Amino acid sequence: MSLQPILLLLGVLMISSTQGARNLRIIPQRPSPLLRNKAPLSVKCVFNSAGSDISSLTSLKLYRKKLGQTAYKLAASKVSSEVKSSLGPGPTVTAEFNGGGESFLSVKYSTPTDGYCYTYRCVAEGKNYIGQLRQEFTTFGISSPRGLTCTQVFAITTTKAPVLSDCSTGQSVKDLEEEVNNNELKIEKLLIILIKASTLGSKYFISDFYNGRVYFMSKTNEGFNLNTKNNQCIDAGGYLAELDDTDEQEFVAQFSKAAGRSSVFVSANDVDKEGSFVQYNSKKPIPQLKWKKGEPNNYANSEDCTAINADGLSDISCTSTGRYVCEVPLV
Repeated sequence: MSLQPILLLLGVLMISSTQGARNLRIIPQRPSPLLRNKAPLSVKCVFNSAGSDISSLTSLKLYRKKLGQTAYKLAASKVSSEVKSSLGPGPTVTAEFNGGGESFLSVKYSTPTDGYCYTYRCVAEGKNYIGQLRQEFTTFGISSPRGLTCTQVFAITTTKAPVLSDCSTGQSVKDLEEEVNNNELKIEKLLIILIKASTLGSKYFISDFYNGRVYFMSKTNEGFNLNTKNNQCIDAGGYLAELDDTDEQEFVAQFSKAAGRSSVFVSANDVDKEGSFVQYNSKKPIPQLKWKKGEPNNYANSEDCTAINADGLSDISCTSTGRYVCEVPLV
């Protein structure tokens, strides 16, 4: 009598694991083009019984972990006839067991960036032809979409606003649908902004997110012109920075300082009426902001634009050479 039957007769449980088995694979299906709405990423765990030591499949499990981390977490599973997901609302899980052919467990994500920047592990469990427990697993890493870092991808996925949990009980279905659509638009706009930022990286420094927006600061000194620079900001998805309060002023000042600039142009100007500063794009009067001591002073009667630095705003000639800041809102 061979060794394996002896162990079975003694009641010893044996589980044999095989990594990277050719009959077990993970298939990522990426959207094309990337930003097409309703074309999210799918991750499919596929098991083929042909050539496998597992003759009777009992479960398929899909685990995932963020790239660079060590611990896997169960994402979805099919055990016998029961299909489960631990991914929360949004992703769709489907599964099918086929005794003589391919079985699969699939996760389809609901937004274009979900599911990226993870390593996935697919685990198949079952029994061989003499009833011994067997396990096979394989892993596959899915990198970030082209043009995005993994940090940016996870920033997008954590920016999603709660939809149902924060709704008042009297809110109509139409209101909920509008809220869902608005949140989807925010996420898609954010993705577009980040992809633009990656392509404009040679021209601009990119800030962190602040109150639903980012800021682009030009990297080179150029002759300034309000209309020209505002149009360049529009091409980048925003407009010349409009400071709405002292908190935003402080954020932009610290951003420009971190990028190595002590002074950069913003949109406030009094071109039309001396002493009455307005935002260039919105034409709104500027709020109460912090000015440098002695500013604005309209030196030599030729300072109609503004620059920001750590000490506050100052008026400056609209034809000076310098750098400028664009404000790019999420909505």
